[in-house]
Amino acid sequence: MSITGIVDRSGYILRGESLIFHKGFSLKRNETPPLKSGFRRALFCGSHGTDEMRRRLASRSLFKYRQQTKIRSRRKSSSMKIILCIVSVILEFSTVMATQRNVPSGSYPTIQSAINAASSGDTIAIATGIYNESVSVNKSVTLLGTSSSVTITPTSGIGITVTANNVLLQSLSVTNSLSIGISASNVSNLSLINVSCNNNKTHGVSIGSGCSNVTVNGGTFNSNGTGRGDGTGAGINMYASGGTIISSISIIGPITASNNTTAGIWAYANDVNDTVKTITIGSTGSVTLTNNGGAGVILTGNVKNATITGNFTKSSANAAGVLIVGTYFSSPYAPINTLIKKCVFNPGYWSSQPAISLSDFGEAVGFETFTSPYNVSADSNTFVGATTLAEIDTLIYDYNDDSYDGLGLVILTHDNPLPVELTSFTASAQGKQIELHWATATEVNNYGFEVERKAMSNEQSTMSIWTRVAFVQGKGTTSAPQLYKYSDAVQSSGKFQYRLKQIDHDGNFEYGPTVEVSVTLTPDDYALSQNFPNPFNPTTKIQFALANTEFAEVKVFNSLGEEVKTLFSGVGEAGVVNEVQFDGKEFASGVYFYSLTANGRHEIKKMVLLK
Repeated sequence: MSITGIVDRSGYILRGESLIFHKGFSLKRNETPPLKSGFRRALFCGSHGTDEMRRRLASRSLFKYRQQTKIRSRRKSSSMKIILCIVSVILEFSTVMATQRNVPSGSYPTIQSAINAASSGDTIAIATGIYNESVSVNKSVTLLGTSSSVTITPTSGIGITVTANNVLLQSLSVTNSLSIGISASNVSNLSLINVSCNNNKTHGVSIGSGCSNVTVNGGTFNSNGTGRGDGTGAGINMYASGGTIISSISIIGPITASNNTTAGIWAYANDVNDTVKTITIGSTGSVTLTNNGGAGVILTGNVKNATITGNFTKSSANAAGVLIVGTYFSSPYAPINTLIKKCVFNPGYWSSQPAISLSDFGEAVGFETFTSPYNVSADSNTFVGATTLAEIDTLIYDYNDDSYDGLGLVILTHDNPLPVELTSFTASAQGKQIELHWATATEVNNYGFEVERKAMSNEQSTMSIWTRVAFVQGKGTTSAPQLYKYSDAVQSSGKFQYRLKQIDHDGNFEYGPTVEVSVTLTPDDYALSQNFPNPFNPTTKIQFALANTEFAEVKVFNSLGEEVKTLFSGVGEAGVVNEVQFDGKEFASGVYFYSLTANGRHEIKKMVLLK
């Protein structure tokens, strides 16, 4: 940028891309003042000046004093550059700059004193120590623990109360609060990173009415609450009331929420007009929920679009892994669209203390009447110790086992064990036909079976590649035993293996066991079989059949069409399988061809020698 200079009454001068300080200085045409002791560099366009300069320049209009400067330019473009730079200066000075305020220090003996003095965007850096205070965050600031040993232990009330948007809490611990560890309401863009809230009287973290875009990334939320069943003991709690909405809550591992009196994580919409929506638990990292009094995760009321992934270990109490509750007062309100995905449910859950528990229409406990949740599905979960779908069914509690026309019924889409329980698979040869039979005990989401085959060498048991030979439609979802069969035709003698590739409707698949069958054919026509093994090194076998007892030749050719070996030349017997062997130890690797010539017929096949 080419600028001679701008001087205002306070003595600030814009020189080149710099603002310098000098009293009583006058610029001539295109003159650039030297930098000497009397000058003070104050600002580069696009950077920041001192607090004093920011206040003084912000209170003046640079344009008002522009007439008092001595700026001359030979080109109109220079004027435009001056204007652009002045605008940049004004914009930069109009921005309040972030400041780091250290606690404790002479100016800020407490966390709250630093917050009170802070401006939006500031960082409160907190040194190692125990801080016996309740903290109110009413500005868009960052509270940053400078070590892993920064603990807030309030003498009364809530540990940290957040009432401002765009707040970051990082590397802090709140313990032994006589109320909630961290509480937020009616805020957006709140982030908690590696925060711990343990041993608090009620909840570890409470995300209240009107909150949106809240992220909890890492931390521990253990041993919160005073007593099981009092409704005030969750590691992380989301509670909407008064006709409000809580939305877009993300809980990212590694997180531990264990030994809480009510739940590790609890989302609760208090009334039909309240909503908690779009909750993601454990999409990345691990979320461990162990020994929580009511359940690892509880969803109550109008909780919409929740996805749950976690590692659940049952408590000694009558507790579930995931508890989904719809309630009914003047009208029903219940969780909608819950996906329980890739969870691990460790041993200890059973029918009356299930891994997944759903309330149901007409069910009542005490003064509460429940209703059904809507659209609950379980996908790719592991129920440790369960080996059949029937056993998994005992780990899922559904009061009526239909949940009001099936709306709340847990639909298993790909949980362990395999979605199709295969009880038998056999193969038998009848001439050229190989009969395959298999049976299933139960099926879930079964699209069908691909039948695959591969041939084997009679002597070396060397296997070729698997080849798809058929598809057999499955029965979808059924608890009734099913029988299947397929008949495959082979063209030569030998040993063959078969397997089933079971495919779900969502594209997932599993391979079943392999069966083997031997075939001996009595040919009634001319035939030349594919050599086996193929590729081979150094020997392979070739079978051929003749319709009549007659003269025949089997020869081998290289890729140039040159004959390299005669394997058979003589009278072949009809109605039997004739077999010859080719030894390629004297030949180079590559593609070769072999042919059968008999009674004016000529047939050729390809083989590969691979050393």
